[in-house]
Amino acid sequence: MSKHTTDPRQTVRDFMEVSGVWRITKDHADGRHEEYLVPNVVVAGGRDNLAARSIVTSYTPFGHMAAGSGSAAGSLQSTALTYETIRKAATMSTSDSVIIGVACFGGAADGITSEFLDEAGLFNDASSGQGTMMNHLTGINHTFAQSDVVKAQMEVGVGSY
Repeated sequence: MSKHTTDPRQTVRDFMEVSGVWRITKDHADGRHEEYLVPNVVVAGGRDNLAARSIVTSYTPFGHMAAGSGSAAGSLQSTALTYETIRKAATMSTSDSVIIGVACFGGAADGITSEFLDEAGLFNDASSGQGTMMNHLTGINHTFAQSDVVKAQMEVGVGSY
């Protein structure tokens, strides 16, 4: 089978995928424990930033996770959360061709008791509303009790092999 294409309008973007998923872990005040996966959109700004990092030496790394109450689905053109509530440093690592970012959000610990969070994103700036967004997720769906903790683990695969 030929790997050639006859459509000259196609570009490398038609053949490569950058995709992501978030692993959400909830520890409720009443002792319940939940874990689930939520797919997300790796937005255009995040994709462009990843590509530029291979040739530009002065890029600010992604390392801050934000969460908010918006519930609109992310799109390729997303640049910010709909309603950002909190942003904090994430623990960042890589494994094979996967970028991993982890942050934990706690009701009383982060002053978000009674707050509803449904969206999240990874940014390259510590300040709310600033920086480039890598990806956008909706589906956390959690209202915090005082001792609730939600661990958000973002995983973005850059191609495959």
